[in-house]
Amino acid sequence: MTRYLTFLLTLFSLLQLVHGFCIYNNYNDGTEATIIQETQGNSIPRQFKAYNMRPGDVRCCHYSDRDCNASGKPYVEAVFSLRVTPLGDVTTVYLMGVPAGGYIVFQGDKVHGEIISYYSDGRVYNPSPRRQR
Repeated sequence: MTRYLTFLLTLFSLLQLVHGFCIYNNYNDGTEATIIQETQGNSIPRQFKAYNMRPGDVRCCHYSDRDCNASGKPYVEAVFSLRVTPLGDVTTVYLMGVPAGGYIVFQGDKVHGEIISYYSDGRVYNPSPRRQR
């Protein structure tokens, strides 16, 4: 029974990844990230927000959720303002797009950190965000 439940939970989490954008904070040094979706005018009633994501945190929104993706289609780009705050350092703000069915990964550390967005099948969508300030 336990194996069956574990299998179902794993399957559910993988299906969720394929069908919605997810943000993963995989920094290994305590760096926090805040993500705020750009509103694309008034087409998104409520923008996706994830504040103070600590290493290991994951936040997702299904691509068909009109609060996150006005079109409801998985390949429409969702654009995010990414605020990265290493421990004891200044916040840096980036702008990055990701397909509504894809994901963004923060990885590395304060010195060798990177942010990459991917299509749902794992292909790189955008290898580097645009720095805002």
